[in-house]
Amino acid sequence: MKNWQTNLILRHNDGKIQSDTISISCGIFQGDSFSPLAFCLALAPLSTLLKETGCGYEILKQKISHLFYMDDLKLYSKNDNQLEMLLKTLKSFSDDIKMTFGLEKCAKASFRKGKLFRESNLQLDQETSIKELGSDSTYRCLGVHEADGIRHEKIIKKEYLRRLRSVLNSELNSVNIFKAINSFAIPVVSYSFNIIKWTKQEIKQFDTKTRKLMTINKIHHPRADTERLYLSRRVDEV
Repeated sequence: MKNWQTNLILRHNDGKIQSDTISISCGIFQGDSFSPLAFCLALAPLSTLLKETGCGYEILKQKISHLFYMDDLKLYSKNDNQLEMLLKTLKSFSDDIKMTFGLEKCAKASFRKGKLFRESNLQLDQETSIKELGSDSTYRCLGVHEADGIRHEKIIKKEYLRRLRSVLNSELNSVNIFKAINSFAIPVVSYSFNIIKWTKQEIKQFDTKTRKLMTINKIHHPRADTERLYLSRRVDEV
């Protein structure tokens, strides 16, 4: 760290302003609230470099080359040549700042006329290859599964039921079981309300399946009043 140095550059219409060499004398403690901001500042130049390549997918007279959120990055290009240029820019930047290139999380998808088109993997160098996304495969961007023709409804339903069973099979008391369902399982479905057009019938199926699993796990008696499940505990006690 004693050898770390940097220069700050501010670009403007008439040129740029550059600071004197600044020595880095200390790091940031783990958990420091400044860490996320410092991380974004460190990666901000990468966004500029990607834009300067001139590559990207053009839509409504706007060229989009990438979407960035913290360390999650998605690249867009018109063809493999552009994608290769963007990836090489990314890898060069990653190597410069000694950031690990997470190849196990990377995938490449090619579309033609709105359909997934199978192509070969993209080889950047002898050690770096970006695999082509298969027709039956998915990848996750910001926690959401993405692919061609993916049925998010099935994935959400499967994950909701998995979490619900996990809660019902736990040794929590009745109060904490319902708190866990409301905070751990239900958000999986409610998170998708602005994206997926669920029908009333589908929501009722969620509700019916939930009550059925509760009955199987002896959380709810089969002859008990189901209306009580939807009342707050304070109202129910009155």
